This record gives sequence, C-alpha cells and structure tokens, in this order.
Amino acid sequence: MFAPTRSPRKSKRQKREQADPTAIESKETLPGQHSATYWKSKAKEALDYRNRSLAEVSPPLPEINAESKLQYIRASLLDNAPDDALMNLTPEAIARSISKGKLDSSTITKALLLRGGIAAKLTNCVTELLPSRALERARALDEHLARNPSKPVGPLHGLPISVKGSIAFKDLRMHTGWVSWWDKDTPDEDALVIEILENAGAVFHARTTVPQGMMQLETQSNLFGTTTNPFSGELSSGGSSGGEAALIALGGSVLGIGSDIGGSIRVPAAACGVYGFKPTAFRIPANGWNCVSPSADTIPTVIGPISSSIGGTEMFMSTVLGAKPWIKDPSLCAMPWRPGMFPDPIPEDPLCIGILWHDDQCLPHPPIIRAICELVASVKADPDLSKRIRFCDFPAYKHDYAWSLLSKLYFSDGGALDTATAAESAEPLSPLLLWLINEPGIKKLTRSELELALEDKEAYREEYAHHWNAVGTDEEMKAQGDHGTLPTFKPYGCEVDILISPVAPYVASPHGKAKYWSYTSLWNLLDYPALSVPTPTVTDEKLDMKSDRKSFMSPVDKEMWEWYDPKLYDKMPVSLQLIGRRHQDEKVIAVAQFLEANHIIGSSK
Repeated sequence: MFAPTRSPRKSKRQKREQADPTAIESKETLPGQHSATYWKSKAKEALDYRNRSLAEVSPPLPEINAESKLQYIRASLLDNAPDDALMNLTPEAIARSISKGKLDSSTITKALLLRGGIAAKLTNCVTELLPSRALERARALDEHLARNPSKPVGPLHGLPISVKGSIAFKDLRMHTGWVSWWDKDTPDEDALVIEILENAGAVFHARTTVPQGMMQLETQSNLFGTTTNPFSGELSSGGSSGGEAALIALGGSVLGIGSDIGGSIRVPAAACGVYGFKPTAFRIPANGWNCVSPSADTIPTVIGPISSSIGGTEMFMSTVLGAKPWIKDPSLCAMPWRPGMFPDPIPEDPLCIGILWHDDQCLPHPPIIRAICELVASVKADPDLSKRIRFCDFPAYKHDYAWSLLSKLYFSDGGALDTATAAESAEPLSPLLLWLINEPGIKKLTRSELELALEDKEAYREEYAHHWNAVGTDEEMKAQGDHGTLPTFKPYGCEVDILISPVAPYVASPHGKAKYWSYTSLWNLLDYPALSVPTPTVTDEKLDMKSDRKSFMSPVDKEMWEWYDPKLYDKMPVSLQLIGRRHQDEKVIAVAQFLEANHIIGSSK
C-alpha cells in the first residue's frame, strides 16, 4: 500500500531557512520591494482560486444574501440541504456503513461537498474544495467494493475527510496564511499522515482556512479574510484550526485533521461545539506541514483530529497508529494504539477527576463555571455514578510562569522571521500575531538563553508531575479560592486520573480578542494529551448574568471580564477540556466515552 521509496523530507530548519527572505538572492522577494497593491492582488488570486473550486460543486451552490442573519441562513439552507439525514451519522458510522455496502462513498462525498460549499459561504472556512479529486476517488472506492464486497481498502474506506490548509498535499498550494507563500510552496509529496489515511481508504474533499503565521487563536489572514463562528458571525471560530472546526460544525465534514501548538485544535473545537484532540507529541507524524516560527524545535506541533464525535477521534488515532508510522518517521514513539487501557470505573476503584476551576490568572466566564457545576451535579444525582466517580479540586500551579516560559520558546528569534515574512509581500501583520510577538519576555534568545529556557521547561515538567501526584492525596493541599461562587472538593486519598478544565476563559472570543492561551498552551508545554468536548450546557443570557466583580486576578482577567456580554453569547455551545498525563491518550478518550455514554458530556443538540 505504501510507496516503496520516498525522498527525504525537508527538515523544519530547512523550511525556515527557505522562508527567510534574507537567504534568498532574488531582488524580487527582498523585504520592502512590494507595495500593498501587490499583496492585495495575491489575496484576490487566493479568493478567486477558492471560488473556482466552489463553482465546481454540483448541483450549484445556492446564493446567500450577505445581509441575512447567520442563524436564519443555517435554518433555511443548511438544515434542509439534500441528504440531511446522512449528516446525523458519525464518521465511524459512515465508515462502517460504506464498508458494509449500506452507503456508497459517492453519495456521502457529494452531500459533504454541497454542505461544505454552503459552510464556506456562511463562515469563510474553506481555502478550496476538491470535488473532481474527491468524486473520482469515491467512485473508484465504490467500484472496488462492488467487485470485492468483503474487502474494503481499509478502516476508512470511502470516508470523506477535510484537512487543515497547512498540511501538505502533493501538487497543491501550502501557504500557512502568508501572502508571500501563496505561490511559493507546492509540495512534491503528501504529508505522511495524508498518505496513511489515504491508504486506509480516506477521501479528501476539502482544505480549510488557517490564520497568518498559524500562531493565533483566531483564524484570520490577509489571503482569505476572517473565518466566523457557525453560531454567531460576531464571534470567532477559534484558531488556528478554525476553518476545520467551523466546517465540521456546519456538516461540511465529519472528520478533519488539525494541528496544535498551543490550543489550535481545542480552542476552535470548543468555539464550534465539536470534538478536538491534541495527542501526546511524537505519536502522530507531524512532518509535511509548514510554519515559520522557530518554536517548531522547542515546542512540538502535534497533528490531531477534529470530529463530530468522540468515536471519530479514536478512529483517527487507531488508524494512523495502526500503520506503524514510526517505521518511516524515526522521530515517533513506537507505540501502537492501546484500546481497553482504561476499563469502566467501579465503586471499589472509582475514577478520580480533578477540577481545575481556574488558573489563578483569569477567571472563566459564567457559562463555563456553570458547565462544570452542572457536570458535577449530573454525576452526584446518579446513585450509581456517584459511587464510580469522585471529584477533587486541582489547584493551579505556576501557570503564569508557564506562560512566560512558553511564550519565549514560541518566538526564540523574537518574531524576526514572522516580521520578515510579512515584509516580503508588504502585507501587514495580523493584530493578534503582532500582540503575541510583543508579549513581555519575547526577544531573540542567545544560544545560552535558549538552553536555559529548555532546561527550565524540563524542570517545570518535573515540578508539575509532583504537583499532580500530590493533588487528591495530600491532605495539606489547599483548595483554590472560590472568588465568591465556586464550590470546593476535599482530597480523598486517591491519585487524580483525569483533569477537567476550561478550554479558554470564554466560550468563543469576539473577533480580535483571543489574547489568552494558558488554559490550552500549558498542556503543550507539559506535553499532556487533551480533548475538547462539548457539554449539554448551552449559554443563557438569563442564567449567565454578568456580576459586578470588584477584584481581579490579573489585568488580563479584568480585560476578559469587561468585554463579557451575556447577550452576545446567548445560545452558544459550552465545551470543557479533559486532560491526561503524558502518553495516556487512550485513557483520555476512554474516559470521555464513558462520560458521554452516561450523558455527562456531549452536545445538547
């Protein structure tokens, strides 16, 4: 199934050097040689390219009145789109039905292309649809199964999958949101994860938007503009995998591939009410993607799934790891997927869940606190579950220090390469990227400073492991301050199995306001697996009123609280995050499946 030989992939260092305009001799690409007219013309090229791909969808996409309210458009067009019943199927159910001959890949691919085109018009979530490629592939897989009814190509036979635009496809553009990269990088081979999924039977039908430079928790670029939230055009879809999350939330895909270096899978998944999993690093192959930031060497980017179901995330992980990717990529851990690692809890050996109410730096908005309280209440109201699940407070540990360390590792060059890449086309830096580069402590590190920062990272990881071990078992561990409303749980003498925390201080940020990373980025620093899951809680402007807070944990806490508006967030999904210890990916997903099976988590729709 695999090609017998492959040419060596470019290293991340080679890609950064290729992206550095100071290393390019041609005067045409030197910084300052282009005007705003140039980058705007390139942006028009990108939009025209995207629009041509939408025009290839059959039947033609409906016209959408830009003045109409997003909620009305969803009700009148999307929810009544052809094959709507198919869209209620999970990715694992679709794959199973195709393999058994109950559903053909061509039908589901056509339906997802149509809905994907509508989603693109609603939220600007797609860089290109791939109708010709996808339908040709789907027909070939249908014909294969017709000839060989009991021999699907693989576990994903005929399943359409969408892909974040920064992940390499042979002969397709890969730009990571930079104007200067729009026509610079056309890979000569697929990323390894793409190759594995295709060999497993996947059909790739859409590529999705990313922000400028990838280092944003909103999806906005000068090439494609801003991707909006499927539930409210006034809110962000998150970033940097915001295109994937929005597409899946609107039924234009059921399973997609994202990447995460600080929350880029989990924040969009939470904002859009779907599932997003950040695995432990070096389990899923992450080569074949493009990025400027030198953080690629200090904080590894991980590839992971965004899905309409928990089962979809597990199917992605088991399929990729079932291909033994470490044979081709020696940087990976030789660790197959281990189903059954975590059996359902019993009263004699209950599941201990630590609750991280807040991080001592920024208090989550009322709907998020309510979601945690309702989750706990649901467990306690069930006589059986209350014996099988116990809770304890999980106090934050030096999360402010973690961010100061992490941010300097993100930009060990002080942001010089990002600034130069923008200058190459004369495009302006995105305000959120500019804000991040200007964070206190970010500067160009000397070699000794970088070595010290990496030593500090390892020391903090060890300290946090000791902290985790102590929570739940140390009777001297003090619960967090309640700040007026938060309940507390006493430790009861058992090590914490799984941690539940907010994904962000907000359910979704207004455009340009996503300036808080610590609820997700901490787990990248620690390299802990984390899963964003929707809850039955939905925001309610009457239940989630804004109190008159007099004290704040930090300036950013005050800032986040000041722009909280219950009316703006009314009827939005609320998600939480499940975190496990390093290499306990299977445990995180198994606990999520157990909680969902007992209606503790999972979308209310």
